[in-house]
Amino acid sequence: MFKQERFFYVNSLATANSCLRLGYIYEQQNDYPKAVYYYKKCMSYTNHEYKNSLAQKAKTGLKRIEERKVK
Repeated sequence: MFKQERFFYVNSLATANSCLRLGYIYEQQNDYPKAVYYYKKCMSYTNHEYKNSLAQKAKTGLKRIEERKVK
């Protein structure tokens, strides 16, 4: 892997994980619009090997928020 490719891989993984964590934080604070934004942002980063795992966690967060809106 070239240095630039490795940088983008690590940067993409770290950014996706950070977005997921921000989604969790905003969800816990009941700030659902921001949580939804960060969960969707997490799913937009796909240049890393954990994309399926992180995307699944973000989808689960979105589903929890949607269920709370229905109640």
